[in-house]
Amino acid sequence: MTRLFAAGKVTALLLAAVGGFIGWLKNDSLSERPSFSCEVVGIADGDTFSCLSGKKSTTVRLFGIDAPEKKQAYGKAAKQYLSSRIYRKTVTVTSHGQDRYGRTLGLVMVDGQAVNREMVVAGYAWVYRQYTDDADLLQAEETARAAKAGLWADPHPIKPADFRHR
Repeated sequence: MTRLFAAGKVTALLLAAVGGFIGWLKNDSLSERPSFSCEVVGIADGDTFSCLSGKKSTTVRLFGIDAPEKKQAYGKAAKQYLSSRIYRKTVTVTSHGQDRYGRTLGLVMVDGQAVNREMVVAGYAWVYRQYTDDADLLQAEETARAAKAGLWADPHPIKPADFRHR
């Protein structure tokens, strides 16, 4: 009987620990982050756009990725690709706060697709490892590299952060 009681205690402790872990995960989940919908009215470059929600204008920087700069190789193509996916469409932005320029850092969804990930898969953005270690994005980048998609066709692509500091 005491073994059964001890096993019950261990089970209860394990369930409590797992429950606490799941609760912690839920607190950090996307469902807990503020989100909003808006119509995209302008594309600044491959990772930044402007949108309207009612009369409120918001500048959104795609969270976790870094697209080539406008004057960099593939910069124009990255901007065109982002535009083809979201311009004049209603998107849902899940906020990850703001950057130092006051732009909303966001995970963006359109037509049920994650735009941040699409930019990486198409080869028009790097994973911005300084700000995220998202396994899905990292795998998407490896897939794009292997396929030589977009900027990965270049034998020596330059990270946008390195290009900006030249």
